[in-house]
Amino acid sequence: MEHQVRDIAVLCLLATAFVIGCDETSSKPSTAGKPGGSSPAKAKQGQVAPSERQNDAKAKSQQTDVQQLVPIDQLIKLLNDPNNTELLSVGDQLGKHPPSALPKLYELRDREDLSWVADVAIRKAIERIEHPEWEDKLPPHLQKRLDWYNRTTVGAYERVGRKDKKWDRVAKEGLGITAKRWSGGRVERLINHERRWTLWKAVDSGCDDPLVLWCYKLSEGLKNAGSDRQHRDWLTRAGRGMMKIEYPPIRRIQVLSQFAIELVRPADRQHVVTDADRSEAAAAYEKIVELLPLALADPELPRDNALQYIRRSLFAGKYLTSRANAFERIRPIVAEAYKGTNFPLILDGAHSIDLGWDARGVGTADTVTDDGWRLLREHALAAKELLLKAQDMDDSDVLVCRLLMTVGMALGRDHLSMIQDQFRRAIRIDPDSEMIYDTYMFTIEPKWYGDPEQYLRFGRLCLLTGNWEAGLPLYLLKAHHTLGTEYYPPRPRAPALRYLASNGVWDSYEAVCDEWLKRYPKDHWVSQRYARAACATGRWKLANRILTQWNESDYYNWSTRDEWDSLTAKAKELGSN
Repeated sequence: MEHQVRDIAVLCLLATAFVIGCDETSSKPSTAGKPGGSSPAKAKQGQVAPSERQNDAKAKSQQTDVQQLVPIDQLIKLLNDPNNTELLSVGDQLGKHPPSALPKLYELRDREDLSWVADVAIRKAIERIEHPEWEDKLPPHLQKRLDWYNRTTVGAYERVGRKDKKWDRVAKEGLGITAKRWSGGRVERLINHERRWTLWKAVDSGCDDPLVLWCYKLSEGLKNAGSDRQHRDWLTRAGRGMMKIEYPPIRRIQVLSQFAIELVRPADRQHVVTDADRSEAAAAYEKIVELLPLALADPELPRDNALQYIRRSLFAGKYLTSRANAFERIRPIVAEAYKGTNFPLILDGAHSIDLGWDARGVGTADTVTDDGWRLLREHALAAKELLLKAQDMDDSDVLVCRLLMTVGMALGRDHLSMIQDQFRRAIRIDPDSEMIYDTYMFTIEPKWYGDPEQYLRFGRLCLLTGNWEAGLPLYLLKAHHTLGTEYYPPRPRAPALRYLASNGVWDSYEAVCDEWLKRYPKDHWVSQRYARAACATGRWKLANRILTQWNESDYYNWSTRDEWDSLTAKAKELGSN
């Protein structure tokens, strides 16, 4: 099998290189009939006109492309091998086949015996062949989602934000980047580095708009930067501003729910909750309940967003009174807004899940009481029943699949098959659904129901799909990141250097990062991790080339600022020649 895999790998790589070369040659526009170009009418007798020569060349190029493509059956065999360890983006090849391959791909899509990897690759190939124009622009459903995010961020700032010519340009630019990041899906990969520094320019210029403040703090990971007091001050400024400014209801709920939580949550920092804190949090919560019907009335509000902020509001209510009391107030509002749909059942199921985890607690397994385990299981079984009813009402709902996967986690190893079934169902509905891959990957972490090899194998299979648009190959980097931080003490923010230098890790980084950065050269998250892996393995020229591209360091990608300073200096010294 190994030699067969290698042969197919070579074919894939050669075909990819050939196709890229042909594309670059054949994509140049013809100058025939244009000023300075030759016209077919003026071509010399017996001489083929330039445009005709170009069309012939293009036709021959396309014919050769098809001849160079790896046959579909061979690709499917490779994609369907669950033990594949090759670091290949095989799914790319399926999407390069001509429209004449569609009947074969349709037939394969309907088969039940193929792996989830093949499922994703086939569906993406069909999409690429049917809609080649989506390579340069978003599909309509994702464009609609991005438009909504822009309307509730940049557009809302332009209407009601605290504007000033000193910061307007960078504030709007930063909110636009935030909208792209929040909308997910196939959008340009503008990551936190660019968002953080753009929003910081606005804040540093004196901007006190609550949405800009909130988005900036989120780009830092809330408490990941600054002291606890600074963290609280930021949230206070953003929360108090949102109490007064008429931003879209969902954005106000987003900020106010976190504001209320931070005011009254039992302190994991040195802060005493006062009566004034409780009073301000209660006022914020009343505003949330007042705004919720208006937020849910927006027909373009994505349902995953709706559920996210409803659950966040219930979490805030938990600290003010109880989760049950908050649910009694909010559930009728949701039932009225989503009458006739499965969404109220989805909320009921999500609420049961949250009650179960509340009972279990957030500690490690050895800290959970017998009652905690019993209540977790009881609530999880109730959630399972509710969510299966929701799935019966709409069997194309990815949100239900994700929640049922979390139910499976709560119920333990005897429900692993349910997790796998729901994962498979979800990716057949939406092969780009980031929340599904995130949830599944979490369930197979070594601390849950997987082991390191299974965890890495999932990342390699994500690369195999070739679904770069949804960022699936990055799951291989995420797997290494988790293993290198969680299981290599002292658990720094970035994988331990000795882990990055261990056997086989560099191959993964090279396979993913080289291709990813061709597609998304602005992705600081990936490039910094690539540079750090290069430092760990002594590839100083590559490390220096990457690091000199960036004027500002996002040292959260490194263990400490001292490590960043030390390794960048060493890369400059050893890699500049």
